[in-house]
Amino acid sequence: MRFLKDHLGFLKKNLYWDKLELASLLGYYRYISLLITSALYLSGPPPSPLYLKAGVCFCLLLEAFLFIRFYNNEGGSTWGKKLFLFVETIGLAFILILTGGLDSPFLWYAINPILLAITLAPAYFCWALMGTFLFSSFLLHQFNIYGPDVPEVSLVFWPDRAYLVVIFVLSTLGGQLFNFFIMKLSRQAQIMEKQIQHIKSLYGAVEVFSHNSDPQEIVSLFASYSRALTGAKKVIVWIETEMGLSEPEKKSYFAVRGPRDVFPEESWYPYIKKEFEKKQHAPEVNMQSFPGVKGQK
Repeated sequence: MRFLKDHLGFLKKNLYWDKLELASLLGYYRYISLLITSALYLSGPPPSPLYLKAGVCFCLLLEAFLFIRFYNNEGGSTWGKKLFLFVETIGLAFILILTGGLDSPFLWYAINPILLAITLAPAYFCWALMGTFLFSSFLLHQFNIYGPDVPEVSLVFWPDRAYLVVIFVLSTLGGQLFNFFIMKLSRQAQIMEKQIQHIKSLYGAVEVFSHNSDPQEIVSLFASYSRALTGAKKVIVWIETEMGLSEPEKKSYFAVRGPRDVFPEESWYPYIKKEFEKKQHAPEVNMQSFPGVKGQK
């Protein structure tokens, strides 16, 4: 009971429909397909002992649980994920030996690693995985234990099994198209969200500026909104204005927004002050490189 409770808790924590990520949705598909294929295997052919069938189903359930956990823990390691998928694909091909060969219900469960490979680059990886599984399953079919008898020397492919290749090819192609549309919609949603945030920031900036007369506060607000709108790591705003009517006095105001360890003050303050004094009579946009700050302008 504790294992089942932890298992369900892990699923609830790590699999979410609202993520709209194909890899997350395929986690649900994996368990649903395993449930259906296990039910068909337990209630139908091949005529193997019930304890063997129950053992195979339990091992596949345990494998699915461990696979999802380790696969998700790989994080950004693409090579690690590819290795997991390749090992699982070969393992599922060997499972067919005990469960009826190409007539096994688990033949359709084996499409899970192929569909999951669609989410990984390069695009041909899922096709290579599909070819590996089909070749292995056709080759190992002649060694199946509880399935129909096959000739000693059998071909890797024969006409009455051609529909398997067609189904796997169409499923892989359909999965790739679905993944393409999901990624495209996700990028569009991110762009739309960014545009909405920009509009909110502009509206807030206009409202705040219209109710403030303190130059330092205006400069500080302008720096904050500039960083939000541009997405820059650090923003420095520097202005110089004249205060007073009879004897105007020049005053400088500046504000900095961003992490302290990015472009520290000692790297830019002397140079910006010098450049500002040089350009104050002929202002223009200028790109300036500051010594001692590699790769930052």
